[in-house]
Amino acid sequence: MADSVCLFPPLPEQTAIVEYLDAETAKLDTAIAVARREIELLRESRERLIADVVTGKVDVREVAVQLPYEPPEEEAGTEEEEPVAEELATVASQEEANGEERDSSQ
Repeated sequence: MADSVCLFPPLPEQTAIVEYLDAETAKLDTAIAVARREIELLRESRERLIADVVTGKVDVREVAVQLPYEPPEEEAGTEEEEPVAEELATVASQEEANGEERDSSQ
């Protein structure tokens, strides 16, 4: 290792590289800060809108009419609930079987 040679670019080139990287990371830092601020403003706006709707300051009935059709909750939920119910029944029967096995082994 003592005989190893390590090459570096000349000092002006190193300085140029550092300045370039500093400028590029500053752009990224600015973009990140702007995006975070926009997210914060959107959250504030969402909270205000929810509060206004809940308190009755904003009437959403007109807007709701313009929304795309969604099936009622009962229809939308039945397809998803059946596999979940089956899975819960399977888990419950497995727990019962495990409980019986543990009791019989004691």
